[in-house]
Amino acid sequence: MAITSPLTGVINAIKISRGELIQSGRPLFTLRLTHQDLVETQEKFLTSLGELDVEEREIQRLASISGTGAIAGKTKLAREYERDKLMASLKAAKQSMLLHGLTGEQIQRIEQRRELIREVTIYAPTLHADRSLHHDSLHGPSDALSTEQVASLRFASMQPPPVHPEHIDAEFLVTQLDVSRGESVQAGQHLGQLSDYSQILIEGQAYQRDGEALQMAANTGAALQAVFETKQGPPQVVENLKIVYIGNEVNRQSRALPFYVSLENEIERTEKIGGQQFVSWRFKPGQRLQVRVPVAGFDNAIVVPKDAIAEEGPDRFVFVENNNHFDRVAVQVLASDSMNVAIKNDGQVWPGQSIAVSGAHQLQMALKNKSGGAIDPHAGHNH
Repeated sequence: MAITSPLTGVINAIKISRGELIQSGRPLFTLRLTHQDLVETQEKFLTSLGELDVEEREIQRLASISGTGAIAGKTKLAREYERDKLMASLKAAKQSMLLHGLTGEQIQRIEQRRELIREVTIYAPTLHADRSLHHDSLHGPSDALSTEQVASLRFASMQPPPVHPEHIDAEFLVTQLDVSRGESVQAGQHLGQLSDYSQILIEGQAYQRDGEALQMAANTGAALQAVFETKQGPPQVVENLKIVYIGNEVNRQSRALPFYVSLENEIERTEKIGGQQFVSWRFKPGQRLQVRVPVAGFDNAIVVPKDAIAEEGPDRFVFVENNNHFDRVAVQVLASDSMNVAIKNDGQVWPGQSIAVSGAHQLQMALKNKSGGAIDPHAGHNH
């Protein structure tokens, strides 16, 4: 999410570093206000507050002596008229400060402390339990609706007021900083970027003709797999993923149908330097992978790795462990993909047996070289 400047001013302090992991509610920037109109509006607001106090005291004094006939009633009315003008001026100043970017809480602080706001601190956003953003314009610092708001809501809907969602302790990664200390910024200017990598979406690209298979997998909640290639060793497979939604448009250039899969991320490395925490996530946006979507199932089949199958013409074999050697056993392949093969459970091989899960082709070639020619389908074992 982008962090923008709510007001015009100068960056006084940057309290975060790029690549740092921060908590929600953490201070990010300190901004010194420089907008002349905002400064003058605050000054007029304070001046009007002082004049209002004077008028209130004078009205109280005149009210205490008006019964004696020492002053004319119109004198008190004139003071009340001046008070009303000051209150109207204060309301206008409040609206002006809201338009400039100050919050209702900050304006209330000016009114209570009778001090100008010279600096504003920008904080990391707070998230609700559903990971939506907490909106300060809807809820005050106490995270509760005011009495007036509650009364207004009850009058409008005749229903109990809504319960404010619970907040969570979210963590963000500072992925971008666009300003430096001492730099002047305008209201709405981009200051930086915060990213939450704890849960990311995989964007898959499928052929248009596979739309029905994707829809079926989404409707049935079928478990998908994400396959990440590695430099050495077998690929990493993440199990039990679900389709979040399927795109509504086919790409006009590639003719691919996009679909999106939710993936829970995890931290693979963390380091603390001077009180700052820097992390590296296991799965990174932009990373390439393969998504495996189930399209068919078999009730009476055994699934083995693809490398466990040896080929000899139209025949397929696996090598079953038998004491200190392997026996070659013919199997019937029902279906296969890039990683696994489903073989018929016909009694030739049964669940629980130990087989060579890799190198079946090498075992086949070694057996063929040893026999010096074509391999007897029954070589290596007896019935």
